[in-house]
Amino acid sequence: PSLDISFAGDLSSRVALRTFTQPSTCAGSYFARGGAMASEAFSRLLLALLSNRNDERRQAEHTLEQHLRSDPAMVVKELAQTLRQRGHSAEAITCRMQAAVLLRIVLDRSFGGLTARIRGAPSIQLPAEMRPHLKVLLLDSWASEPERVVQRKVAHTIAKLANQVVTDGESWPELLQALSALPSAPGPAEAVAGLDLVERLAEFAPDCLSANAEALLEIVGNFLWPQNPGGLRLAAVKAATAIITEVEGGHEGVYAKLLPGVMCSLEGALNQEDEATANDVLEALTKIAHEKPKVLREAVESLSHAMLLIVRREALEESTRILALEFMCTFCEGSALAVRNCGWLTEALLPLLLDFLCSVDDEDDWATQPEQSIGMASESEAVGSSQLSSMQNVEAEDELCDAAALALDRLSRCLGAKEVIRVAKPVFEEFLQRDCWRSRRAGIISLSLLGEPCKEHLEPCLYRLLPLVASHCEHPHPRVRYAAVHALARMTVDYGSKTPTIQERFGDVIFPAVAKQLTLANAEVPRLQSLAAAALINICSPRQCPVDVLRPHAQEILELLWCLLHDQCGPVETPIWVKHHCITAVGCVASCLGSEFEHFYNCFTPLLKELLQLSPPVGGARMDRVFHMQLLHGKACEAFGLICEAVGRNVAGQDADDALTILHPMLHRMRRRMMSAEAEQGGLFDEQHDSYILTSVARLGKVLGSDFNSCIDIVLVPALGAAGRRPDLRILPANASQEELAELA
Repeated sequence: PSLDISFAGDLSSRVALRTFTQPSTCAGSYFARGGAMASEAFSRLLLALLSNRNDERRQAEHTLEQHLRSDPAMVVKELAQTLRQRGHSAEAITCRMQAAVLLRIVLDRSFGGLTARIRGAPSIQLPAEMRPHLKVLLLDSWASEPERVVQRKVAHTIAKLANQVVTDGESWPELLQALSALPSAPGPAEAVAGLDLVERLAEFAPDCLSANAEALLEIVGNFLWPQNPGGLRLAAVKAATAIITEVEGGHEGVYAKLLPGVMCSLEGALNQEDEATANDVLEALTKIAHEKPKVLREAVESLSHAMLLIVRREALEESTRILALEFMCTFCEGSALAVRNCGWLTEALLPLLLDFLCSVDDEDDWATQPEQSIGMASESEAVGSSQLSSMQNVEAEDELCDAAALALDRLSRCLGAKEVIRVAKPVFEEFLQRDCWRSRRAGIISLSLLGEPCKEHLEPCLYRLLPLVASHCEHPHPRVRYAAVHALARMTVDYGSKTPTIQERFGDVIFPAVAKQLTLANAEVPRLQSLAAAALINICSPRQCPVDVLRPHAQEILELLWCLLHDQCGPVETPIWVKHHCITAVGCVASCLGSEFEHFYNCFTPLLKELLQLSPPVGGARMDRVFHMQLLHGKACEAFGLICEAVGRNVAGQDADDALTILHPMLHRMRRRMMSAEAEQGGLFDEQHDSYILTSVARLGKVLGSDFNSCIDIVLVPALGAAGRRPDLRILPANASQEELAELA
């Protein structure tokens, strides 16, 4: 079908026809070289902008900026002439690619675009008579460019100019005529180039396609069928996806007609073992499922069958299967009612996810590897929550297993707890009865993941499920015990808001099960000991765990923590990353026990005061060691403050005063740093470490009362400086002023 180009004006359509033949020369005279830079000098400047040497690159950026401010039209002419060159050397290709990118940036600055405003770059003025010539030049350069990577950069620049043309109420009929010539492209390469241009225009200049979106979709659809090469079909899929997701208008029905062609492209790529192309098609479908789910709802049955086939096909790469699973989750989130009405899909997908949770390798060094994500939060409860919330990603390790865990969580939230529990509960209960350790672990993890979104349906079963999970803390395989401890701690968070709390109802089950993981029996599994200590941080929350519940177990727990901190729980020294959580766990137990912690006070105070005097490693120490030592010091500060706050001034007054004396030099350094606004090396660590110290000092001040007055002058500047730190992320409105954007830059 032909495009609506009735507003073509007086310009001849022959200009557009040349976009698939030979470059036009009508812009050559306008963009003739001249000015301060010769051809070779400008090429050297373009290459210098990509130099690995900082001084050379900065000098090139400075030179270019000077020319842009003094004579921007001359720079545009140089860039235009570079685009017209057709050398095949690596340097020539790089120069043309860089010229296309820089021309887009220059146009953005001349239009006052958002990118230029965010960068804080001053606007520039280009002659009004240059725009018509730029239109012709860019189309000719795009059509005659032999290198696809450069051609895509030029297409992006065309889209930038087209967007401004529409904004200014102008027309660009040659561009639309070039698109209408797609069906008559002389070969696949030219057709792919045209489809790439459609994709770029839809992404960056959607308004210029809105009147012709349906016609373009039908043109693009002609390239989706099996007689076309795979690369051409993929370009058509991407172009159609960009139109349907970016261009406004009621053209969803046209895409529905193209969906069989899209699925044909996916099938063809998989049958030819071209998984890279298949992945691109899956990503395109996922984008539509996210942006325009309504388009796909009528095809829920066929799409679901196809994606389940891909997910189940073990011969495929994991990345391909995960992308198919991602599509299913995204589609379910956007079309939950359609999926629920298709009852067989839930019954097929959820058991499959539990099977994927079993896909983990039994690694020899798993037990001695630290968690891959360690937080440095300053609040005890936050530390525990952060540790446990990241555990599904840390523990899974296998990509497919990790994707299944995330998918199970997403589906339980979008499909509704009732539907998910109806299908999943019998499955994970059956998994918990199997002999295979992987199945047991998968059943426990699924129960943990479903706890928060499905708690209303699972809570009546806690009297049976929680003891069943706790019994797995005795399982011979450490990864099953690890999953069980994590699930118990997660349950205390998910079900801890009601009265009586889960600690009050099941404390005699939870505390012994978790404490046993800290014993000498697990000395060779420090990763499990670390998790058990982190779990205690969650379980011993003063808001949820009354002292009467903790009291019968406090002696055993604190003895085990003391042994770990003093390296008396095995033949080797306790890893420092285990001690991090043990120290915080001691502070949380003290906070929960309150004044009753006085009986254990003298056992832990000497060690904590010794840790308070730690100096950070210097002299080229490894960054990870600096981090762990600062974290250990910060944890010690936090725990000492919690303990002093728990037992009160009568017991801890002198030690609190001693601790302030120890922390004085650090407070002075913080004060100097805040007042001089110096950013020392390792500033991120310093900021996180400072928060521990300031929080601890605040607790010590609460204990000391009026005796703390002498420290206020030292503490006040760092405290106000920390409170006044600007966040790393700021959200500004789309119509933010120039001043706001410049300040952000």
